[in-house]
Amino acid sequence: MNLSSLLSWIVDWGTMGYLILFLMTLGESLVFTGLFIPGTVVLVIMGGLASTRGSFEFPLLALTAISGAIIGNAISYELGRIGRVCVERWARFNAYLAKARAFFLRHHDMSVFLGRFVGPIRPFIPFVAGAFHMGRMRFYVSNVLSAILWCAWFLAMGYAFGFAWQRAFFWSTAGVGVLIVTAIIGMAIVWYWRLKRRSARVDQRDSSHD
Repeated sequence: MNLSSLLSWIVDWGTMGYLILFLMTLGESLVFTGLFIPGTVVLVIMGGLASTRGSFEFPLLALTAISGAIIGNAISYELGRIGRVCVERWARFNAYLAKARAFFLRHHDMSVFLGRFVGPIRPFIPFVAGAFHMGRMRFYVSNVLSAILWCAWFLAMGYAFGFAWQRAFFWSTAGVGVLIVTAIIGMAIVWYWRLKRRSARVDQRDSSHD
């Protein structure tokens, strides 16, 4: 599937697109599943579609994405608080949990806010915050603020890229049109000049015969 087909397919989601965006941002913010769900990529794509095709409303996209990101982190935090969900069974994730734990111990109260922007360990940091019994008020303030900034940033990035692409396409199309018209005018001038020279040679030849 090429990019154009992919974008058309996403546009065909219609209002379901908002639900899918919600699930994607929730899934990327949720411990364990966050490693496998490209929520950030979907944010950029949806932002671009809001700009270029008008298929989605930007404010509603932002509200939907932010809600999913907040809920995903909140679930991860609460799971961490209620007993770590037998993390020892998930050997595959131990390295990520160790990195998230080190990140949390280094940044403490700022860890949840900063962790939203730290790649693969993003969904594990709220889980670790819950396991270390970070205060709920501090967690939820950081959770909400980071979700707003994270979603707004990547949606705006997609929107700006789509806007620039649309303008670039317009100007490139206009430029091609100008080049074509210029080429036609140039060819017409050359043809007229050659025709005039040929006519002048014929007139000169006829006058010499006389």
